[in-house]
Amino acid sequence: MGGLHFKEEGYFVTRWNSAGGADFFAYKIPDYLKVLKKHGVVKDGAFLAELELFPLVRFRDEKTSIYTDGKYDIAVCEAEARVNLAIRSSTGIGQKIGWADEHHSVYGVGPTNYKPEPKHIHEFFGENAGAIVFTTDTYDKVVIKPLKSEFTTEIGEITAMKHLIKSIFVNRLLINKKFERFTDIVHYIEVTPLEHVLEDFLNST
Repeated sequence: MGGLHFKEEGYFVTRWNSAGGADFFAYKIPDYLKVLKKHGVVKDGAFLAELELFPLVRFRDEKTSIYTDGKYDIAVCEAEARVNLAIRSSTGIGQKIGWADEHHSVYGVGPTNYKPEPKHIHEFFGENAGAIVFTTDTYDKVVIKPLKSEFTTEIGEITAMKHLIKSIFVNRLLINKKFERFTDIVHYIEVTPLEHVLEDFLNST
């Protein structure tokens, strides 16, 4: 459910991160979202596994322009199944609070038996902390966003995620496009804009 929230907000959701582990990560990469929406690969955001479905599943005439503002975000999310553990100091947010810095926001995700106040989350865990909780009595989704989360400089984790997204299409492109060496594949992924990767992919299908 937490992953679905980020997907609907235009993020790319995955369990993978080049710098370490958490239950899942969500990446806001506006320039890639814009290209993928243009080609009908995504409607809003996506779980990375969903990109494998293109072009079998294709979205047409998507005119929305969410998250094309040039700002990045990396949300580090820790999900808890038991009530209230998502917003405690030793589990959920607290378990990953060491990630909280100018390039990472940390979220606790899970059920609660009350609606937490944003100011309490920020006062206790800091301005880079947030939560996505689901109340057990009324089944409401409560989203508490960090006070600080977005940044404009493309850091290594964003670059790695861009390469991973491109590699999803390149892996299927390899059947039709010949590369003499493995280093040629790596070079292609590193230097070829996503727009051109998609065009090569579509021309080969």
